Amino acid sequence: MPLPPFLSSFSSSAAAASTLFVEPKLRPLPFSPLPASPSLAYLISGFSGDGGALLRALLTLYHPRNRYVVHLDLDSPAAERDALRDSLTRHPVLAGRRNVKMIFKANLVTYRGPTMVANTLHAAAMLLRDTPDWDWFINLSVILG
Repeated sequence: MPLPPFLSSFSSSAAAASTLFVEPKLRPLPFSPLPASPSLAYLISGFSGDGGALLRALLTLYHPRNRYVVHLDLDSPAAERDALRDSLTRHPVLAGRRNVKMIFKANLVTYRGPTMVANTLHAAAMLLRDTPDWDWFINLSVILG
């Protein structure tokens, strides 16, 4: 019994598909992993009395792949800046790390003037000079009062 017309066209296309040539060297593409996470560069700055908050912010954000510059402005007492420097060198997470820098020569920073921009550019220049392999720059201020 002959096949109905709609089935005969199906059967001929199936036969044609079985005779298709497929390149024997074709291989599936290797799995490509997701792109690497970006490396971030941070400026974390604060004013007088913000040393503890600055350290907490740094520890909260810290990742070994990222870069950090911390700055307490000139109005903060030298003892507070020294305590922050000691914390950066002695804290178990940060001790011996080379990706955290501190601006030791403190700048006077005001929010209504060019000093904020100058301080940001100073930190960016430090980061670019020491480790230019970061992707994004983030400027954070930890102001308590």
